[in-house]
Amino acid sequence: MSEKKLNDILLILNKYINNYYNCDFIDYYGLFEIDRNSDLDEINNRINKLKRKLHSDLTMYLPENFRSYYTELLLEFSEFEKIFTNQILKNKYDDELLKVESDSKECSFKEDDITEFEFDSVLNAIKATTMKHGFNFTFSSIENTFLKESRCKWETRFSRGTRKNISEIGLKRFKEIIRKFSRNASSLQENIIDWFSYLYKHDEEINSLIVPLEKACYFTLAKYGKENLQYALQKYYNNDDAAGFTRVNESRKQLRERVKSEELPLYIAIYLNSFKEENEIYGYEKTSQLNFDDILTIFMDKFMEEINDNKKCFC
Repeated sequence: MSEKKLNDILLILNKYINNYYNCDFIDYYGLFEIDRNSDLDEINNRINKLKRKLHSDLTMYLPENFRSYYTELLLEFSEFEKIFTNQILKNKYDDELLKVESDSKECSFKEDDITEFEFDSVLNAIKATTMKHGFNFTFSSIENTFLKESRCKWETRFSRGTRKNISEIGLKRFKEIIRKFSRNASSLQENIIDWFSYLYKHDEEINSLIVPLEKACYFTLAKYGKENLQYALQKYYNNDDAAGFTRVNESRKQLRERVKSEELPLYIAIYLNSFKEENEIYGYEKTSQLNFDDILTIFMDKFMEEINDNKKCFC
């Protein structure tokens, strides 16, 4: 199977595992990238294209620990095809999807009386700034907004196109929304990591910044083993040298393009925190002062645990 075909499958599989696996109700529009205004003919064309990508015969080409997920994805695709080739079933599904989304929004914003506009304003400001300037810049911008006075307006620390909305909600609400997703955090650094971890788990664009790290680690681990992966990460952090990582699926190139070596502790901290359970401490309370060897040891243990438990897709 060609590398492109494999990547096409893995992209869909990654989205399924990270966003929809074990969900009670799946948004098939989001999973299979379909415009909600599409008619049945347009959807049928999409189904035919997906059939060529998602075929049970291709299972053998996937890494072994992802094959069970792929089998479940194929079952979901069959259910999706059944629903979206019948107008009555599609209409019923659309009504259920609207109800689920309505209930979800009510739960998400009711508790602290944070409106959807306020939430989206902060999310978009952080997302846009991160995509343009990187994690470290945005992390520092949030920290400075909390801690430091400045002659310039606080909102100018974020991407220009998002400033009007965050200015409208105000600094106080901005801080409250950051803290909303960081209730168990003991420090500002943990607050910020918690927020990025939330984005990582729920937002594809932020996810795309950390995925290259996971891919490079997964393929290097599979090809060279744990000790060589740990050596590759240390070499990359200390010397900005990615030569220790495997070239499979261009993971090394993507790592160099997306992750600056000096930002590696922050990426790893966010990765670790995406699995963090209540009262579980990984020892990164002071993110800006991390000892890389210590956090690397923690990362390797957690990464190996997730690989062995088959709980997460790393490609």
